[in-house]
Amino acid sequence: MTTDTVARRPVLHGLTGLRFVAALLVLLFHYGAGFADKAGLPWPVVTLLHNGYLGVSLFFMLSGFIITYTYDGRIGSRRAFRDYAVARFARLYPVYLLALLMALPFAMAKLTAGQAIAVMAMLQSWTLPASGLGLSWVMQAWTLSVELFFYLAAPLLLILVRPLQSRGLLALAAVLAVAIAMLWVPSIPPGTKELPFAWQAWVPIPLLRLIEFAFGMILCKLFIRHPGAAARLAAPAIVAANILIILALVMTTQDRAVTGAAMVLGGLLMVQLAARDTFASRLLSTKPMLLLGASSYALYLIQWPVREWLRLLPSAGLAQLLNPFVAIGLSILIFLYWEEPARRWLRDRLTGGRGARVGRPATQPDIGC
Repeated sequence: MTTDTVARRPVLHGLTGLRFVAALLVLLFHYGAGFADKAGLPWPVVTLLHNGYLGVSLFFMLSGFIITYTYDGRIGSRRAFRDYAVARFARLYPVYLLALLMALPFAMAKLTAGQAIAVMAMLQSWTLPASGLGLSWVMQAWTLSVELFFYLAAPLLLILVRPLQSRGLLALAAVLAVAIAMLWVPSIPPGTKELPFAWQAWVPIPLLRLIEFAFGMILCKLFIRHPGAAARLAAPAIVAANILIILALVMTTQDRAVTGAAMVLGGLLMVQLAARDTFASRLLSTKPMLLLGASSYALYLIQWPVREWLRLLPSAGLAQLLNPFVAIGLSILIFLYWEEPARRWLRDRLTGGRGARVGRPATQPDIGC
């Protein structure tokens, strides 16, 4: 596949909007589930909020899909790999560092030197599932440690799957889908004590969560090779049915195998949103949703620091009320005035002026988590 072929691919705006949905789910999980329990809200709402952590799984699958869509066939030389690495670093680290600085006054008392080094180096998730080290400093930041591993592994994974024919890709997608559900992959953050198989307790978290990233990659390969079949799967009735099934599952059960299956259907939804113009894709592609989606990385990371700063207000009720609005508003400002300028500056400085051509082909915004 040539670079020119990649450059002609259309923008997948619906997936940018889906990023905000994923970030909002995580926000509601952290700061809405407990409130829902106390307020006695209807059990489907309570169950949905308790399953909000599944937004992380969506992020990981989205990342695999978009990295493949953007870079497959484009990392064919040492220089291209260097540019890719610069783009990934510029994508992750500026907002990551800002979130750490925002949280430092509240984390410093419990932060050891070893934890600080691990977090700054984005290595905190390289522990066994039962360890809570990944939650150090900014608890959501453990996923960025995992994401960095995904970015480093992606060029090799793209090479490994390149020879596979469509049947091989379908078989691999099926295996990964079963693994996501049966291994409870979306339900494995740092500190996980209960796992379906004993051997999982000895596998570092990034390797376990790589299954979701690889699933997103394979779905993207199939989508690129068979756009007609993807478009048929994206018929409005099928999209609506898929969304209703996902909602039914995440609103009625916390069984980790079942919610894992719901995330597999979430992967199918990504393909559907990318393949065809439907009501769902148009809704997620509106200007407000595109801005919120672009700001979702900042929203995801600053949730905890914002909550801690708002706790300094004299009224706990007012702090709880303001939390989501402040977090969303601040994430937009961070995206516009810190994340984007810092990313451009780093790419320009580290690529010798090639930054405008690195990390974001003209046809696809960078939406990796």
